[in-house]
Amino acid sequence: MSWTIEYNSDLKIIVVTCGGAWTPELDMAMLADLVRGAGHYRCNSLLVDHRKSRMNFTFMTTFKRPDVYAGLGFSRDTKAALVWNKLVKDFLFFENVCVNRGRNVKVFDNHEAALCWLVYDARCPG
Repeated sequence: MSWTIEYNSDLKIIVVTCGGAWTPELDMAMLADLVRGAGHYRCNSLLVDHRKSRMNFTFMTTFKRPDVYAGLGFSRDTKAALVWNKLVKDFLFFENVCVNRGRNVKVFDNHEAALCWLVYDARCPG
């Protein structure tokens, strides 16, 4: 598993590109880096690209994710778009859990649509 975290100053977003096998333990390390990056850039808009990742979290791990975010210091003002190659019920469940717990998180299978939502608060046509 690997990740890069970059700040896009034109769009004023943090872009995280992830790849490889994704485990809850390694995800925690990436999230800790992301919290530091968000603080450093004073940026609460996050695009997390998981199109090259393979993830298999348990139901309970997914269900507890919003609590993990709070424990790591993610602001309630954080807006996160997560991009996958294919939206499966587990990713949609994750989005629902986050939204129900007051987190502004949305999952996508289209990179452009994720950017539009994150930057312009809308879906791009098509």
